[in-house]
Amino acid sequence: IALNPAHVFAYNNRGGIHAERREYDKAIEDFSQAIALDPNDVVAYNNRGDIYGRKGDYDNAIQDCNKAINIDPEYAPSYGNLAQVYHNRGVAYAKEGELNKAIQDYDKAIGFNPNVPTIYNNRGLAYGLEGDLDRAITDIDTAIALDPNNSGTFHARGLIYKLFGDTEKAERDFQRARELNG
Repeated sequence: IALNPAHVFAYNNRGGIHAERREYDKAIEDFSQAIALDPNDVVAYNNRGDIYGRKGDYDNAIQDCNKAINIDPEYAPSYGNLAQVYHNRGVAYAKEGELNKAIQDYDKAIGFNPNVPTIYNNRGLAYGLEGDLDRAITDIDTAIALDPNNSGTFHARGLIYKLFGDTEKAERDFQRARELNG
């Protein structure tokens, strides 16, 4: 950045480092600078939206993810990145209580990358909160099949079983989650 203050990728990269260090305000500053230099930088909008979401600023998270999607609905070259944008926006919608919108975005994310267990897990939780036990369990079972050593997914399925009154299955999943946590 010192050598080339107009280097968009440098701001994106430094923003990513700040994000890993949980220096969210600094990350937002760098992603915002990347956007100022290139208003069509899908990556910067996606990254800033993710950080806004981590900070609990879901309105700005949704706005940035929407902008990223509007700039490039196909977000080439990697559908995985677009899956991340839709997933990030879905998480933000879910935290705002807009479960139908969250589920729609999780559907789109899975369409772009069907191998991410977290997306299935989050969609399953949203289905559960919507009262759809069958879809909730199907999605969380898929997440477990994709990553059978993720304690959080077993915990999530336990929460769904508990929500629907099946304490025996809930306790079995909570126990498995504890075992995986060591």
